[in-house]
Amino acid sequence: TREAETAEEVLQDTFYRLHANAGSLDGSQPLLPWLYRVAANLSYNCARRRRLWTEPFHALAERLFAPARRSPEQIAEQHELQAILRAVLDDLPPNHRAVLVLHYLEDYSIPEIAAILDCPEGTVKSRLYHARKLVKDQLQLRYGGGAIQPDQL
Repeated sequence: TREAETAEEVLQDTFYRLHANAGSLDGSQPLLPWLYRVAANLSYNCARRRRLWTEPFHALAERLFAPARRSPEQIAEQHELQAILRAVLDDLPPNHRAVLVLHYLEDYSIPEIAAILDCPEGTVKSRLYHARKLVKDQLQLRYGGGAIQPDQL
């Protein structure tokens, strides 16, 4: 699909930039945040060119809930909650989705996210606040205030 090709191009460009900048990376800073920042910037550029964020959130949303032995009803409810949350997260702007993914799914701290996204920590905090508010508002709008409890997310 076109999305897979685009993701592969971003990945290739990220590692090309790593190769091209190998001489300027001195090893005093961890490499992974630099790679995330490059990949995020390339993804943003690609999304701007396409005018929409098409990468599905499905793979990341699956990790929201750890698999455990549960009853069929609990499993069905879990899948329904994941689908609801996936739909809401797919509609978020890329910068809000990025901070949520990095903070809640990848478990990065605010300073690490700021380094990855190459923005001030205050910007990361602001984006997290607004992203959580957008998610909450969309969940309430689409599914009613009492449909999903915060401890279920």
